[in-house]
Amino acid sequence: LGRLEEITHLRRLRIHSRLPVVLPERVTERLVRLLAECRLRGVVVIHANDSKRECGSHVDRHEAIGKGCIGSRAFGLVVRHPRLAGIPIIFLTARDDDASIERAYEVGGCDYVIKPLRPRELKARVRFHLRYRRLLERLAYVANHDPLTGAHNRRSFFSRGEALTATTQPLCAIMLDIDHFKQINDTYGHPVGDQVLREISALIADNLPEQAVFGRLGGEEFAVLLPDADIDAAAQLADTLREAVADLSVDHDGRAIRCQMSVGVSSLQQLDVRNIDKLLGIADEALYAAKEGGRNRTVVRRTRAQARSPED
Repeated sequence: LGRLEEITHLRRLRIHSRLPVVLPERVTERLVRLLAECRLRGVVVIHANDSKRECGSHVDRHEAIGKGCIGSRAFGLVVRHPRLAGIPIIFLTARDDDASIERAYEVGGCDYVIKPLRPRELKARVRFHLRYRRLLERLAYVANHDPLTGAHNRRSFFSRGEALTATTQPLCAIMLDIDHFKQINDTYGHPVGDQVLREISALIADNLPEQAVFGRLGGEEFAVLLPDADIDAAAQLADTLREAVADLSVDHDGRAIRCQMSVGVSSLQQLDVRNIDKLLGIADEALYAAKEGGRNRTVVRRTRAQARSPED
């Protein structure tokens, strides 16, 4: 930042977030230490002289990357860095020419602060970008999740499924449908039906592995995608979910409401399909086979020609 007196204004900033990224044009070891004192978490430090030097080693949770010069490819590396995806980037520099400002925004910057540093202005800009980032995150959540259960909505679920089927990794699908759910709505009313859906959804989510993708496809129908799982592991999990739902008791005015689920399972590799619609369609066929077989059971589609229960 030039002079030490100018740098020390950063001491007044107390911004506790990992969201903003401040990129000084030139960084000294002293500045790195000051950034640590200011607790500007998530900061990416660009060192002007040596891209290989661990200039961020003195900064807790900070990272050093690239060379510090607007227009250099280092900033392109920053915006493509996986740990910084979607993080606001603020350029802090003495350059005030139009070409530098234009270049900063072209490579992914969201704001541009010209030295000498004015701490209150920088703090206001950072807070603005924090609010804006949180708003975008909220909008993204609303766009991708079912408002009742918090599971992925249909569009988001299929989008993630398409990405998973594009890889060569094993992938299994589980389709789940609450048996006779209409009777719950007709007997207790839709608000109680919504409560049942929320509790069942939470129960399923709590029993899934971290890498699973869980979605509500509509009404009382849910689906799960299991990356890196074979058909036997998926069948075992499906039965675990079905039994957990059967054991669940939803209280309503002192009355216990119980539900059961029919479940269908399919595997991308065993069925030799490369399409999320086909994978879920086959799991759906297994689900309806479970319905026709008496409900409250799991049917596994091991081949296109037949469905078998996991105990078979």
